[in-house]
Amino acid sequence: ERFVIGAADFDAEITLQGMLDCMKCHAEAKEKGGLWGVVIDPYNYIAKPDKRKYSGSGIGETCFISTMLSQLKAFALEAKCHVWIVAHPTKNTAWVDGKKPSLYDIAGSAHWFNKCDMGLILARKTCTEDGELVYTATVEVE
Repeated sequence: ERFVIGAADFDAEITLQGMLDCMKCHAEAKEKGGLWGVVIDPYNYIAKPDKRKYSGSGIGETCFISTMLSQLKAFALEAKCHVWIVAHPTKNTAWVDGKKPSLYDIAGSAHWFNKCDMGLILARKTCTEDGELVYTATVEVE
């Protein structure tokens, strides 16, 4: 009773505005159990502007990510709920010899580090070790 699965039809385009509209409908029903948190997983299923269509307007992936994070934060503050986004890093072989991925390694933008309130990173150990490592990358508390 605590969870609503808002699974998307992966054949259809999932837009940021469509997702926000759906989240707002659930948030407005808070007296009926409402919306306490949203998990967007995976982030890369959200339709981004076609670079060819917006090439002259300056709207690229970096701008889209900045706008998306700002809109999701505004929604979370208004709805008084948590929003978690699962975003995967670029594939990189530089995470050897004790190095670990950071929020700057997520494809598309440094805004993943600059605009998040809390960044959690789950990193797999090497293929010869079992388990995962979890650590925070940034924490902003108001």
